Amino acid sequence: MLHPAIGRARSGSEGGSRPQVLWVKGLTCGSCTASLLDSPQHEVADIFFKMMSLEFHPGLMAAEGDQAMNNLFSMAGEHKGGYFLVLEGAIPMAAGGRYALAGELDGKGYTAGDLVLELAPRAAAVLAVGTCAAYGGIMAAQGSPAQVVGLGDFLQAAKIRVPLVNIPGCAPRPDW
Repeated sequence: MLHPAIGRARSGSEGGSRPQVLWVKGLTCGSCTASLLDSPQHEVADIFFKMMSLEFHPGLMAAEGDQAMNNLFSMAGEHKGGYFLVLEGAIPMAAGGRYALAGELDGKGYTAGDLVLELAPRAAAVLAVGTCAAYGGIMAAQGSPAQVVGLGDFLQAAKIRVPLVNIPGCAPRPDW
């Protein structure tokens, strides 16, 4: 059985609209995005234009800087409780999270952890895409100066209660 918030967000796609997706990156090699783009089941255009509405992805959108970050926060505000937050990559804890700077708005830098703290509580659900996002992956190897964690541990430490879907794999296949 689906969590009610996931069901509400998903129901929009069955009625003709597509679920809103905000995809942020932590410490990652980028293979999760590459795997999605190389989907053997669906054309990339179908994924982005028929199956979901990918509103933010730092590696795939044309916008950058303030324009991109304004769009991210605007979409999160407009679709509160009705979007899916996707994290690709692990979240660093050392150095204030600065091992994974995710964007800048009006001169303020945002780390991957900052974005998760801001966006996860308002999401219908969060998805940890890839082993690094789900569990820390190779980035969490003993001796890592970044002191990274997976999304579940990060949410638990921040006391954020939101449905979490782990999709491990290095890299996960799109059909998973």
